[in-house]
Amino acid sequence: QSGEGASSPIADAKLEGNNLYWVNHTTKPIKLKCEFRAVVDGAQMTGKMKAGFMGSYSFTAVKV
Repeated sequence: QSGEGASSPIADAKLEGNNLYWVNHTTKPIKLKCEFRAVVDGAQMTGKMKAGFMGSYSFTAVKV
């Protein structure tokens, strides 16, 4: 994954049916373990990302 000028590898990726899970460890601007859980539906994905002590955030993605 990449953002804010930094990138890091995706870890612990799991796909069970249409449920997707992966972890990303960031180091910039701060060190965090980000856990993603999503449901894939065709070309769309919706889910939540837990960013350590910073809380959880919803996200969506569309394959173009």
